[in-house]
Amino acid sequence: STSSTSSNSSSTSGREEETRSDGGGWMRNWLPLLRSPDIQGTLLINASLFTGYSCLMTVVPLHASDVWGATPSSLGMLFTAVALPSFLGGPLGGWLSDRMGRRQSIVPAGILCALGCTSVAFSTSFAPFIAGACVWGLGNSLVTASLSAFTVEAAPYDSRGKALSLGRQATDIALVLGPVCLGMLADHTSMTTALLSTASLMAVCSVLFGIRTRPKSQ
Repeated sequence: STSSTSSNSSSTSGREEETRSDGGGWMRNWLPLLRSPDIQGTLLINASLFTGYSCLMTVVPLHASDVWGATPSSLGMLFTAVALPSFLGGPLGGWLSDRMGRRQSIVPAGILCALGCTSVAFSTSFAPFIAGACVWGLGNSLVTASLSAFTVEAAPYDSRGKALSLGRQATDIALVLGPVCLGMLADHTSMTTALLSTASLMAVCSVLFGIRTRPKSQ
């Protein structure tokens, strides 16, 4: 009986040590990524771009309806204007990423998104609205390939999946909080203010990415 009790105690102690060891391993795996300026930069860009996506889904249709009486069909054209450059610009974004470098492609593309969002904020008719949406969509397409490649290259070989998952977490947080926060901001101020706040966030995060990160060798 004594030996059985001792065995159970040893087993419990072993499990506790294993749990502590697993927890320490988790911290050792994730903390270096979270402390990396390069990974921090990718999280900023991911969060800002998907805050922009949240704005596109929530604020932009209402703004279009307010300023130029957008109908369901014209809103369909608006979203097509965002999606089409994203579809066509993807290969161009990949080529520029390889040609110019990841970091050198991401910063201008993020600024382009901010400019497109700003243009939408000040547009009062159909044509300028669509043009701004096209610029916004083009910026998104140019940044996507470069950002994924930069994230992979910034992480150690055995942590690349973790680095990409962190980026996904940043986008999910933006998609959870963005619509609510932007909707409240639009309610308490205006649609234009919500759009300009989103554009400012994308521009600032793009600049911070350029400051925090280091160029990667191609």
